[in-house]
Amino acid sequence: MTATLELLGVLVCFTLKYCGILLNLMDLDDLTPMVDVLTIRCMRCACTTEVTSTDDLTDSGMVRVSQNLYYCLPCAMAVGFLEKDRPK
Repeated sequence: MTATLELLGVLVCFTLKYCGILLNLMDLDDLTPMVDVLTIRCMRCACTTEVTSTDDLTDSGMVRVSQNLYYCLPCAMAVGFLEKDRPK
């Protein structure tokens, strides 16, 4: 298995150099996307939901009020942060 990975590493390194891209094989780890999973809580009713850093909050039923402060959609409408006839 290690020999296969080393061979693959040499092949990737050769392919990148051949294409004119000067990347070190160790730099390939930096290219993997990072996604954070966050648990956010409504500051009024304390309901929670888990979202990733790439999710749209309105799809999960939450509204961002400020940094690290959230309302769920029913609470946001109840306190007047969102109007009832306003589209999401």
